[in-house]
Amino acid sequence: MSEPEPPSTLLALRLGFPGASATYRELRKPDPRLTVRTVGVRIWRYDGLDPLPAVAAPSSESAELVRQAANVVWAHVPEAYDQAVQLAGVPLDDLLGVLAHPPAPREDELGQALLSRQPELWIRAVQAFTCLGIAHHRTDQPWHGSDRRRILLDLLFGPEDWAVEAAGFALVAVAWTHPETRHDIGQQLRIRLLAVASAYRQRDVTILDSVCTLLLACPWLDQQSLSLAHDLIDRRRNDMAAYAAEQDESEASAAPSQPRGLKRLFRRGR
Repeated sequence: MSEPEPPSTLLALRLGFPGASATYRELRKPDPRLTVRTVGVRIWRYDGLDPLPAVAAPSSESAELVRQAANVVWAHVPEAYDQAVQLAGVPLDDLLGVLAHPPAPREDELGQALLSRQPELWIRAVQAFTCLGIAHHRTDQPWHGSDRRRILLDLLFGPEDWAVEAAGFALVAVAWTHPETRHDIGQQLRIRLLAVASAYRQRDVTILDSVCTLLLACPWLDQQSLSLAHDLIDRRRNDMAAYAAEQDESEASAAPSQPRGLKRLFRRGR
């Protein structure tokens, strides 16, 4: 790959292709391996550019609970939040372990279809419901100062990864279902958006669209923040269209007789 991908990308790659490995040509600044701020919880550590789990694997019982709870479809955000209540009793260490050591898809028709066609969708579903499970942890604790807020924010401000998106989704779910948290959660998402926007000035940021979309799910935020999210989505869409056109032109001139789909399989698509 031209540059490091989110660590969870490799989870999906190895789920679909167990023998796969990845190498990277360069590391562009700002470093995507760094956190936005000091955090107490990290699920990834790095050996050079290679991500490794920084948390232990969950117990088999906890992994199976998440495996049964994870879903790729829900009617609306509060429904997903409610579905995840069954994970409220799973130990936090195990939930964090699931993020870096996800269980295999269920052995039903949908699970096998995901495994063969869209393993990344299963990884995202597991991480989303895992973070929703964290959002249900110790709800007797007031939001400010709670374990669930602390851990979700540590994940939100961690290295660029799909876990950032999952934590952001869980925070949005909390805000939708508990209006008293909306100001706090909206401001935290805004901080992450500004970090993403700053990084995008110098390199591609694969989580940009998701962070922007999460912020747009907080309509109570100020118009300036919402406009920035819209502008960033439009800018990246235009940038990716220009990149695709450039690649098409390069393919046509470099190897006109080669089937174009072969190169497109390995394009840095987003």
